Amino acid sequence: MNSLLPDDIDELKRLLAEQEALNRALLEKLNEREREIDHLQAQLDKLRRMNFG
Repeated sequence: MNSLLPDDIDELKRLLAEQEALNRALLEKLNEREREIDHLQAQLDKLRRMNFG
C-alpha cells in the first residue's frame, strides 16, 4: 500500500473531499477560460467580416 496515504478512514475522506473541491475549482476555471476564448473568437470573426467582407 502507498505509504503516503494515511490509514485513518476519516483522514482519507477529508483528503478526498479536499481533492474533489480542488477539481471542481479547476474545472470552473477551465470552463471560464473556454467561455472567454469563445467570446474572443466571436469578436475576432466579427472584426474579420468587417475588414474583409
